[in-house]
Amino acid sequence: MVLGVFAGAGAGKSLLLSVLREDYGFVCIQADKLAHDLYEKGAPVWEALRRHFGEGIIGSQGEILREVLAERVFGNKEDMDFVNALVHPAVWQKTEEAIASAKREGRNIVVEAALLPPFSARELYEHRIFIDTEEKERRKRLKARSYEKKRIDALFALQPSEEAYRSFCDYCLVNRGSVESFKQEIKKMMEKFNSENV
Repeated sequence: MVLGVFAGAGAGKSLLLSVLREDYGFVCIQADKLAHDLYEKGAPVWEALRRHFGEGIIGSQGEILREVLAERVFGNKEDMDFVNALVHPAVWQKTEEAIASAKREGRNIVVEAALLPPFSARELYEHRIFIDTEEKERRKRLKARSYEKKRIDALFALQPSEEAYRSFCDYCLVNRGSVESFKQEIKKMMEKFNSENV
């Protein structure tokens, strides 16, 4: 089984992944972690970002300062389009390679991402899950993680709209209550998915 989890920051993706890994034995592929390699000093994406945005986005160890980059593209459609066109195809290529590798091992797989894959990649996932969480609650969770308002605004600006998530996904997982109620929603979801595979 290959599941995709697509939702913005603070929606509850980490808890869902934890439950799927610990209670159901899924191997977790996180698109954001795969993207980190793309930002390593000397990588083609790193070079292109440095050329486009200058040394101001480069840290003392040569790393891309992703928060600075997010602030730079916030509200600038041209820069955002440049970053998306550069990074997204490379991330999804790495994701597809990771899925193929886990499939060869016969594992159940869950892919987690704040970005949406190309529409043509829908068939990779038996189910595409959107986590429905109020924006106010998502912002509160990020603030509790010491994110400043400016950074939260930049994150939200970079991520797809709720409508885009909903149109791509085929299952809506509600996360509008306690942790326990969310876990119950996950359990119901997995019972449904497992019954379909019998």
